[in-house]
Order: sequence, then structure tokens, then C-alpha cells
Amino acid sequence: MMRHKSPTPEQLSGFLSVKAIAALYFPCYLTSRSQMKALQKKLNENSTLIQKLNDTGFTVNSTWFTPQQVDLLFDEWGNPDYNIRKNRTDR
Repeated sequence: MMRHKSPTPEQLSGFLSVKAIAALYFPCYLTSRSQMKALQKKLNENSTLIQKLNDTGFTVNSTWFTPQQVDLLFDEWGNPDYNIRKNRTDR
């Protein structure tokens, strides 16, 4: 049986696609499109985080998170695996 391993801060560093971040934080959604929608919704619910991301150059049309933006997400939302267990619902 293959176990899902929690990403470490080092694995979440560097440039990561928005799609990859959405998949990490919302793996319970079946499609990348639904994962992206969930990510956008969660971002829209956090105006402070959005402002911090915007201050680093992130826009709604961005397709990549910079290392600094990845750090902001990790600082705000924590480890994706912990987030998954805390917010798990059947979809």
C-alpha cells in the first residue's frame, strides 16, 4: 500500500505552478479544474493573504508561484497534509 507523504517546506520551495499548489491543498477534488476553483475560493476568502501575494507580483492570471509566494502560502495555510486531514470532506 502506497502512503501519501507530507510535503516538507523544502519540497514546497522554489517555483511551483498554481495547478501543483491546488493539487497539494485540494487532493480530494477529482479534477484539476475543481482543485483550481477551490484554491481560488480559499484565496478570495483571505484578503490579507491575497494582498501579501499581490505585493509580490501575484495576479489572478499568474500560473506560477514564486519561492516567496510559496513561503507565504505555507506560512498562512501550513503543511498541505495537515490541511487535508483538518478539512477533509467527502466529494
